[in-house]
Amino acid sequence: MRTFCNSQFGRVRPILLISLIVIVVVGGLLARHWAPRRVVERQHAALIDAIERRSAKRLERLLAADYRDQWDFDRAKAALALSDIGSQFFVLTVTPVESRMESDDGGGIVVRHRVEVQGQGSPIAFEIMRQANRLREPFEFRWSRESFWPWDWRLTGIVQPGLPDELYGYEPGDLRRMMGGEDP
Repeated sequence: MRTFCNSQFGRVRPILLISLIVIVVVGGLLARHWAPRRVVERQHAALIDAIERRSAKRLERLLAADYRDQWDFDRAKAALALSDIGSQFFVLTVTPVESRMESDDGGGIVVRHRVEVQGQGSPIAFEIMRQANRLREPFEFRWSRESFWPWDWRLTGIVQPGLPDELYGYEPGDLRRMMGGEDP
């Protein structure tokens, strides 16, 4: 009987050891995958992709419910303004340049980078490219986690010191209405 128990225990021990190693490795990979900086990198790439695709719905999903920027746009207005800009392009490519990521005091993450904007479109699109590409100060994208879920990071604001705070009467949706895309 003693040999039976020892032989059974001898088979179980390697299985427990292998199981423990697998759990540790998988746990480490999950922790790395859901690390805040990596999640924000993926969310930020999705933001750039949504801008390039000119998708207001994708943009809104990435913006926090309490989103505010330097022009005092909320979530819906910011998505509409970015769609306005995108509506002037047939082809749009936004390339982050000199990107850095830092933690802020409130537990959020700030991504700073300049952007190079390339594309084809209306005369307004060429002016947008000219203005965006002349900026030397980086854009500042503020991200924060909205819940305890590790993937729930949303953009809470954008700041670009090189752009005017006053938009001289522009309201999100104006460009699309002006071009005949929507009723006023």
